[in-house]
Amino acid sequence: MERISSQFTIAHDPGNTKKNNYHYSIAYGQYEVRRITGGVRIDYQIVEEWRPEHYVPHLISQERMNTLILPHLENEKDRTSVLGAYDLFTLEPLNGRERPNCRLGPRQGFWRLYCGCA
Repeated sequence: MERISSQFTIAHDPGNTKKNNYHYSIAYGQYEVRRITGGVRIDYQIVEEWRPEHYVPHLISQERMNTLILPHLENEKDRTSVLGAYDLFTLEPLNGRERPNCRLGPRQGFWRLYCGCA
């Protein structure tokens, strides 16, 4: 269906990547129609435009994850997917000593985005 809805497809290397204007532009509302003499001009942005709501934090407290992120994910599969991308950890006192100037509270749960890096 996408192919039928597209006006054009761009093929480029590496890997003979193909991008059609429906999937990479129209579906995201990334196009503009303007009147010109004798017709219209349509400008397509073929690459997805990233907006602030598309970014996810690399580190977030468990409390903020539970109040700011998870309640906005209606689908249980989406919640499971998001939580699967993070590792939960806690901060513990080093050698039994609390750090008085540390803004991150001890024994507070945090989620760290797992990137598969060492």
